[in-house]
Amino acid sequence: MRSLLVCVAVMCSGCAVTHAPPKGSALDAISRVPTDIEGLFEEFQNPSRWYRIQFLLRTNDEVGPEEIDYQVRSIREQGGGGVFSYCEHLQEGSPEKFLTDWWWKVVDYTAAACAKEGMLYWAYDEEDWPSGTAGGKLLAQHPDLTWKYIRPREQTIRGPSPVDVPVGDEPFVAAVAFQLSGKQLKPDTLTNLSAHLADGHIRWQVPAGDWTVAVYTAGTGKVWNNADYPDLMSRDAGEAFVDLVYRAHDDRVRRIPAASVTGYFTDEPSMTIANYPAGKLFPWVPAMPYSQDLPEAFRREHGYDWQTSLPLLYHEAGPRTVQFRCHHWQTCNRLYADNYFGQIYRFCDQRGQIASGHVHIEESLMAHLALQGGNILNLFRYMHTPGIDWIYPFENALPSLVPKYVSSVAHLDGRTRVWCESFAASGWGLTFQQMRRIVNWEHINGISMQIPICYKYSLRGSKRAQFYTPGISYQQPYWDHFKAFADYEARLCALVAGGGHVAQVALAYPSADLWTHCWEHNLLTARSVNYTKLSDAIRDAGYDYDVLDDQAIQKQARAGGGVLKVGSERFSILVLPQVDTVSRPTLKRAIEFATAGGTVLIQGGLPRHSIEAGGDDPEVARLLHKLLGASCREQAAAGKAFWHEQGKGRAGFAPHIEDIVPMLRRAATPDLLMDAGSEGLYAYHRRLRGGDLYLVMNRRDAARTVHLTLSVSGHPEKWNPVTGRAEGLSEYQITPEGTRLTLKLAPDEIVPIVLRREPISGQSRPPSTVVAEIPVPGPFQFSMEQTMARPHVAWNFAEDTKDWHLATQPAILPTSQPAGLPSTLPVGDWSRLGLANFSGIGHYQADVTLAEVPAGARVILDLGRVAISAKVRLNGQEAGIAFLEPYELDVTPFVKPGTNRLEIAVANTLANYYGQFKELTEAPLHAGGVRPEHKVSGLLGPVKLRIIR
Repeated sequence: MRSLLVCVAVMCSGCAVTHAPPKGSALDAISRVPTDIEGLFEEFQNPSRWYRIQFLLRTNDEVGPEEIDYQVRSIREQGGGGVFSYCEHLQEGSPEKFLTDWWWKVVDYTAAACAKEGMLYWAYDEEDWPSGTAGGKLLAQHPDLTWKYIRPREQTIRGPSPVDVPVGDEPFVAAVAFQLSGKQLKPDTLTNLSAHLADGHIRWQVPAGDWTVAVYTAGTGKVWNNADYPDLMSRDAGEAFVDLVYRAHDDRVRRIPAASVTGYFTDEPSMTIANYPAGKLFPWVPAMPYSQDLPEAFRREHGYDWQTSLPLLYHEAGPRTVQFRCHHWQTCNRLYADNYFGQIYRFCDQRGQIASGHVHIEESLMAHLALQGGNILNLFRYMHTPGIDWIYPFENALPSLVPKYVSSVAHLDGRTRVWCESFAASGWGLTFQQMRRIVNWEHINGISMQIPICYKYSLRGSKRAQFYTPGISYQQPYWDHFKAFADYEARLCALVAGGGHVAQVALAYPSADLWTHCWEHNLLTARSVNYTKLSDAIRDAGYDYDVLDDQAIQKQARAGGGVLKVGSERFSILVLPQVDTVSRPTLKRAIEFATAGGTVLIQGGLPRHSIEAGGDDPEVARLLHKLLGASCREQAAAGKAFWHEQGKGRAGFAPHIEDIVPMLRRAATPDLLMDAGSEGLYAYHRRLRGGDLYLVMNRRDAARTVHLTLSVSGHPEKWNPVTGRAEGLSEYQITPEGTRLTLKLAPDEIVPIVLRREPISGQSRPPSTVVAEIPVPGPFQFSMEQTMARPHVAWNFAEDTKDWHLATQPAILPTSQPAGLPSTLPVGDWSRLGLANFSGIGHYQADVTLAEVPAGARVILDLGRVAISAKVRLNGQEAGIAFLEPYELDVTPFVKPGTNRLEIAVANTLANYYGQFKELTEAPLHAGGVRPEHKVSGLLGPVKLRIIR
């Protein structure tokens, strides 16, 4: 059974008008997800294209319809669900191609190929990134729409006397006079001089005393990649971008028979670069963002004059400083959200297409402020499928917070999909096992759609092979095996997509604090680290959480019966992180929630300021006394953790991160309760019709047996995302705490557990016993298959020896065979057996003698270790692909008494080939770097057959 889970939301001034998406549209399709166990299992067994990997097809070479047809067909055959057409800009000085005749041929060929293959066609909205420039064409047509920052110039004048201040050549923003008392601005002296502008000068009669006359102009500068960038707070810029890119793609694809645009991807736009702390990269930093639309929008939103208050961005002036800084950034963020993301959203929404994308540097609160205006959740609300990226996965761990930003918006607003751009900057040696570690952590935190970085149309020449590798594409030796991983990934996406998510904790998002401390980069960096540690402590303890900003808490949440209700979510605990500034209505909601039986926890420090009244707001003090007791500030200052009863519930203060978990456990038993020694487990929980679904992940790089209790009582069934099959679990207990399980987990494995309300008959298997073990030691008959010499692949590598220098001799090139190739090979790393530079498929063959298999027994082929994947045939029949630890296949249907012919085709990566070139062995991972460990290849073993009963 499927249900229409979501309605499409049209945002306007903080409200949402909902309506059903156009029937038969892409929005309609993604809204229809299974919400019952049987319907979900049907999708799990054979996921549709909507759950499958959507490939960024980086078009980076000359194109033809036949080649595009081949590549799109190959993506479908290897389990992909759709394709983004993407224009890759290769190097400084190369011609811009986006939105040219060349680009429209790419769009025509790709959209037509997708229609022919039954694939989803998506459009990436920029030439590389960041989005917003339309490949430079927006500012070429509208040079006045370039991004801007406020440049202040101040001079002190003693009056009474006249003053004549030239404004200069930059656009005029405002002129304000004021007096200082020491370093403190006297707010009652603020005098707007903007009306005194004439002939490029501010002329004014200065009153008696010392006055500061400040002139503010709009500066601009080159940004990322030394390029100009538009003002994305501007309605005109957003409208021009939509017309140049979105409307043009929609009009173009509508001409192609049977083709349509599923949706669009906007990539890493920025509201401003003015306040981004990038060392000497940007000479104007730190500065404040500006847009021509800002003054009037500010007056409409806050009811007072923006120009007159401008000095409060730069000077302390008591309570009004905090208030104005919050209001300034709040208005900038809302302009950006509505004028850029909102116009894209409304364009797509009207056509039933999917607005999608992600923003720049989701990991850092400092970047949230400096690049996105201090509230990224407000931006994600304008995406039907919001997303993130995870770059440099081996250098940078992904905090649970990052996927939680987008999955939280989906949970709260009823969206069914959120995605991640994964694998970028992993180098050429990325294995399926490593891919599993990456995607499983994403799934356990709510990611339900996968966009790998990246699929390379071409690897011809040095530049294409050195740009944000790996290429997860048809050139890879393992491409023949990729469908096994694509099926695995699609099944997990199907399980996570949709509603019914269960989280015990609501974690507040600290927008107001970012705005207040906009000049204090070091403090915000420390607060960001603390916020990440706080969220990780919650997750590590077996709780799940969603992130709620002020809009969600104030306008969407309702308190009652001990829970905070937002959409389908029911939170029993609200956690407020360390901040100095809050919104009064958020504190009032916290009091209401605690009074109704909920638990509120404040961590790290008590706030003093408010958005509404500014610094040292007495109303904040009063509300905290009501929530935490009259002595709360003294107790907090003493560094003590404490509780205060509040109505039917309670509120507490945790001075340190390590105080949080004991206080959480006093408030509620975690949804995933781990025994001592079983730490490092994480769960994603959904309520379904007919039972509950848990995804349980072992986030350890070792296999282990774990003991845990899930808070819901039910009869467990394990779903296998590798095979698409289900089996009941016979070893479990239903206790007062829930369902107690013992699980054997491979490294980084996710096990989906369905808890049914009724016992499962006929599916459960008792614990297995090994009856016999038959080693297959080798040596194996061995032959090489040069996958890089295939007709549709070889052209990618024809120029490599011209572009690069060999680091090792002899070379192994796509058209050559190594000298003295042995006809047999033992198990082990073939890079240490004379084939260090061979990228391709190694074919291993051996005969295995088996006695009669006892009735009811199963035969398991254990390959030991494989680098990186193996397709197995037994007695001429395909037995499956082993691509993840423990590299085992159930081969019971294929064995026979006597001699059995075993064929194992092992594929590695392009790391071995590229590792013979000096330029890549010395390169960083994102530029195609190859490390020695990337070259491990082959059937590593030990290989054996196990007969189990």
